[in-house]
Amino acid sequence: MVKKLSIIIPVYNGEKYIASCLHSVTSQLTEEVEVIVVNDGSLDDSDHIIIELFNSHIASGQMIYLSIANTGVSAARNVGLDRAQGDYVAFVDADDLVRNNYVSTIMNAMAESPDLIEFGYSSINRDGEILAHHCYIHTKFGKHSTNMIMDTVFSACLWYPFLRVIKRTFFSEIQFPVGMHFGEDIFTLSAVYKCVKNVLSLPSILYDYRTNPGGATQNKRVDYAINLVEFYRKITPDTSFANKALKINLAYAIRGCLHQTTDPLGRMPVDIEVDLRRLIFTPRLFFKIRTRFVIYALFGPTLFYIKRHVR
Repeated sequence: MVKKLSIIIPVYNGEKYIASCLHSVTSQLTEEVEVIVVNDGSLDDSDHIIIELFNSHIASGQMIYLSIANTGVSAARNVGLDRAQGDYVAFVDADDLVRNNYVSTIMNAMAESPDLIEFGYSSINRDGEILAHHCYIHTKFGKHSTNMIMDTVFSACLWYPFLRVIKRTFFSEIQFPVGMHFGEDIFTLSAVYKCVKNVLSLPSILYDYRTNPGGATQNKRVDYAINLVEFYRKITPDTSFANKALKINLAYAIRGCLHQTTDPLGRMPVDIEVDLRRLIFTPRLFFKIRTRFVIYALFGPTLFYIKRHVR
């Protein structure tokens, strides 16, 4: 049977939630859908749980289970992409859940042959209780030319891979950056949006995202800024609004990493500070991007001083 959808799930030390995650996915599988689980060198009981509870799915070929040395989530996703056979690929995080209409809704949407499908999500706590109901990248629902929504997508800065289903062909040259521990999703998905020609945005809530105090977003480190700075410097020098929005959001992420140090020299590189000053003359940034992002990115040195010296 030809596969239409490949669902890629990287796992690292996911023993607490991996069973519920995989149950939410495997309960919806059809012959046209495969799930690829990549164990990224877990040190806990994840391997045993997956093999014990989902052996029948592995044996039938509905689930492909791969184990690799710990190299990070980007490498695990790339391994999954290399094995994927589906026309489209989706990404699920090992501590999250998909709604019971996830597969059917996506399969119906694929009938319109979009390059990329977007949908909404809810936030849940550790116990699976819903914290927020309707969260979308944007609310311009329907099928659009990418150019029509590019500014909105880049302004929203919601680069979670789990919010998209993407034609696999776009990953023939684009991959997740191995060794990048924070912001790897921005790197990959911003490149994808610059390649796809059309996007189908669904009003459906298909995913439950579990807030994780141990995740990289809540545990930034100074060294995480290195890759983000390199990424910033590689952004093409065109003056499109999408690129300006991307720079502002990257600068916000860089600043957040650098502020984890008490070293007063641990600030934004001078060349990026200078470049950010030019963005002051783009008033629409203040309306399209959350104001705190803009202020924090542009006026970081002053805020850095206040944060470190005013108690």
